[in-house]
Amino acid sequence: MSEHISKAHEARIISPDNLEVRQRDGFSYWPLIETSEGLGFSMNLVEAHGRHYRTAVQGVTRTYTVMRGEGTFKLDGKTHDV
Repeated sequence: MSEHISKAHEARIISPDNLEVRQRDGFSYWPLIETSEGLGFSMNLVEAHGRHYRTAVQGVTRTYTVMRGEGTFKLDGKTHDV
């Protein structure tokens, strides 16, 4: 088994209470898994404060889970209400 897959299967307890909050214009985020860990992906808990600026990303997959609140995502020219 490759090293990054082995690391990804290690159990860990992640809580925003134990992480450093980072601030950006329009949102706060807590890095749950960082790219520097060498797992081949990163994961963040994000709290949007109103409108989030437009982000153009290519060559990556982003997955969003909306836990509370409401808003819209604009992806590939289509608007998705959440």
